[in-house]
Amino acid sequence: MSDQVTAAAASEISAAPPAPRGIRRVLRRPLARVAIVLLVIYGVWCAGMLGLETNLLFPRQFAGEPHRAVPPGAEQVWIRAVDDGSRVEALYFQAPGAAAAPAPVVIYAHGNGELIGQQMHIVEMYRSMGMNVLLAEYRGYGNCEGTPSQRAIVSDFEQFHSWLLRRPEIDPDRFIYHGRSLGGGVAAQLAASRRPAALILETTFTSITSFAWRYGVPPFLVRSPFRTDRVLPTLRGMPILIMHGRRDTIVPVSHGRRLRDPAPWADYYETDDDHNDFPTDARAYRETIRAFLVKHGFVGE
Repeated sequence: MSDQVTAAAASEISAAPPAPRGIRRVLRRPLARVAIVLLVIYGVWCAGMLGLETNLLFPRQFAGEPHRAVPPGAEQVWIRAVDDGSRVEALYFQAPGAAAAPAPVVIYAHGNGELIGQQMHIVEMYRSMGMNVLLAEYRGYGNCEGTPSQRAIVSDFEQFHSWLLRRPEIDPDRFIYHGRSLGGGVAAQLAASRRPAALILETTFTSITSFAWRYGVPPFLVRSPFRTDRVLPTLRGMPILIMHGRRDTIVPVSHGRRLRDPAPWADYYETDDDHNDFPTDARAYRETIRAFLVKHGFVGE
């Protein structure tokens, strides 16, 4: 009986179709086998890096503790994300005297290791120039729910933009976007869908895809590319200020310089600073921004 079973099994095996000759020849080649193994390993590496993309690009666990009390002079604003219903926060600061006449508004986007409650110096600077300020938080940061991504953050900022348009103290023709580091990518993407009157990019990259090969990943796989370099050519003629530090070790100064290529009309300000200490000269920083705003008629002399 066992001989019959063995014979039947052998018959079935012999009846199985042989592998195509081409494949058999390839598999017999040592180099081909090594190449296939390496491709599998590389595929696993890329999949792992893509799984880590959110944590690498949005290291919100290092941003510090969120504010518990609403800062003095602020109005706390909440929206519901259109895609998953996450609650997302912003802090709004009205300009002194803005109730008497509509004033410009600055939408500020911070770096990826920061929170809105840490940006009071930005609020003070712009309010001293007679401007309204909105600090919009990123999804998943601080007091906000959800998971950050380019699509999620830009969608939330669009909602905050719509909220601002309903405010009587805001001049709808004088929206200014200011973004630092990752926030510059956010500000640029917002400008692509909600065109502002001016754009300020501080220590900002050309795109996240430009860093992809540093991690051994093809750029086209990046899910939050933040292609600032592709947005700027669509903003032709718009007042743009680009600021960068020559000693920047996180976003090299070459990024700031290359951003001038698609926007040769932009104002450019370069210092001898690194990334996280930019700007070391707070007074010069303020005067540069003020001079830019005065030049383009957003604030008085």
